[in-house]
Amino acid sequence: MKKLSGVDLYLSKLHKDGRMNGGFMGCFGLPKDVRVFVVLTTVVMSAIELRFHVWVPSVLAIYIMWECLTVYMAMEKIAEDCTVEEVVMQQQLIEGDGQLLATFPDDPYYITEEDRDFILLTRVMSFKNMSLLERAREYYLGIIIAAVLYAAGYLAMRYLL
Repeated sequence: MKKLSGVDLYLSKLHKDGRMNGGFMGCFGLPKDVRVFVVLTTVVMSAIELRFHVWVPSVLAIYIMWECLTVYMAMEKIAEDCTVEEVVMQQQLIEGDGQLLATFPDDPYYITEEDRDFILLTRVMSFKNMSLLERAREYYLGIIIAAVLYAAGYLAMRYLL
């Protein structure tokens, strides 16, 4: 079995433990394949919109796709931040940082699995505690991507079917 390190280690922890599953719209699990989810959401909501001539499905579809993209983008960012924090903590342990040693006097001079879990937990909780406005400000690119993907799918269905 290959030993994971860095970003891959934290991404596998996020996927395996399911720590971010409650993050998708507050209660749903994450879809396994984002591309299939985006295509199916676009097709279903566009069909409803074209059939009943209402705009609510498009807003709902863009929001749902944005939530999904945001969680996956956040997982990547969390994994990168955790890796950086682990390297900094390891460097502090090597250098013998007085504040770190005073805070954790019986801690070994290497990063343990408990340390990794604590680092990951703090990052995940900070993401989950973000308000909708904070999330929109930080992950605005996801809104743009979701809107463009939905618009392309909607226009394709409207003019090709």
